Amino acid sequence: MDERKLLLRELDALEATYDEQVQLVREPFSSPGYHTTLTEAAGEVHKTVTNASYALALLDSGEAGRAERANAVLERLLTLQDTDRANKTYGIWPWFYEEPLTQMAPPDWNWADFIGKRLVLMLRRHADALPEQLRERTREAVRRACAAIMLRDVGPGYTNIAIMGAFVTLVGGEVLGEEAIRAYGLERLRKFAAHTRELGTFQEFNSPTYTTVAIEELSSIRAETGSAEGRELAAEMLDVAWAMAAERFHAPSRQWSGPHARAYSELLPTHVLSFLQLGLGGRVRWLEPKELAYRTMWYGAGIACPERLAPLFVETAQRTLHQPLETDQATGKVRLATTHLTPAYSLGTFSYSDMWNQRRNLLAYAPSAAGPVYLHMRLLHDGYDFAGALLTTAQHEGQVLFGVNFSTDGGDRHVSLHMIRESAIAASDLRLRFELGGAAAAVEAVWSAGAADGGGRGASGARCEARL
Repeated sequence: MDERKLLLRELDALEATYDEQVQLVREPFSSPGYHTTLTEAAGEVHKTVTNASYALALLDSGEAGRAERANAVLERLLTLQDTDRANKTYGIWPWFYEEPLTQMAPPDWNWADFIGKRLVLMLRRHADALPEQLRERTREAVRRACAAIMLRDVGPGYTNIAIMGAFVTLVGGEVLGEEAIRAYGLERLRKFAAHTRELGTFQEFNSPTYTTVAIEELSSIRAETGSAEGRELAAEMLDVAWAMAAERFHAPSRQWSGPHARAYSELLPTHVLSFLQLGLGGRVRWLEPKELAYRTMWYGAGIACPERLAPLFVETAQRTLHQPLETDQATGKVRLATTHLTPAYSLGTFSYSDMWNQRRNLLAYAPSAAGPVYLHMRLLHDGYDFAGALLTTAQHEGQVLFGVNFSTDGGDRHVSLHMIRESAIAASDLRLRFELGGAAAAVEAVWSAGAADGGGRGASGARCEARL
């Protein structure tokens, strides 16, 4: 796979989206439903993280003709960082050019990490290509981002940000020649590795989105840091991340089996399948070159699956995985993730979890001639996943017993940003949904009569069987 060709292809595709007036690329508005006050009415917007990636990719191309635009985009990005030390948001960026930090609800402190990483890579790889004044301004922006990251001091349980912040401060400290920043970054990576060893896996367990982010970040640390210890720790944690993906990959459906601690879709996005194919280095060909959804941030990171794990991505034999997660110190209760894989389907559950919209607590996949089919159990409050619902399960291979309770002091739309007030919610619609998706037309729903009243579909005691 020629990554340089893929990088240039993506840059060519972005050419038409460049806004000469704002000096940033634009894209249709999208959001997960929190942090921003913008809505679909915003139309096209200019995302800061997209543009930071774009500026880096322009420089990574090595083409002199693209450097001027990279400088223009970088100049604009630097004006959007909060530089006022008196502000709580000092050192971070907004999500959008159209929405200042003061308008966000609330601002996202992760943007010190996301934008900071891209600026660090510009300095690490291309400092000599930047005009002197712009180079110095970029160094100051990285210093401010590092200050925000160190002040926030995210713990090792926040997997992707724990790693990304370690990259920004470790490699950023090296680039800046700031020993205190560098030492913080290395210690942060040590703490993350120690926490992972103790837990036996990542806190953000089995997330297709964030496990691939973790692999990208750890690969970047291994590729860019001058610290031998940092490279060794990154390699050790990369083995954990790749094992999580390989062991749970359901080859017949080409899906990443559940349960997922955090996910934004049920079916595997094309860019994640592309990422795995890239990491497997030609061992699989799920997608043709023109179908690959390449992300420019993968360029130069050296993303590669360990040789011993690669065969698992095509393995079809039946297997069951049990992964202990955190232990409740008060009760001694262990949270368990179970995944059962067969040639016909995969089924995964958490033994207990809230039902926030990023959770995939009870999730199944099956292949069909028309494509993969998924089953996802959700609890909806007026059409949106209710984070205050608490799921408990017991799984034995392909069978699951479950129950749902409700908290009075938890989240409503979000586990921390949108909370239940005064132990009550108002609802016009509250429903438990078994959602079939993907190639759902391939599924036949067969209803049996309800034992209590002889009713059919939806009757008390009725049973529904989904058949492929």
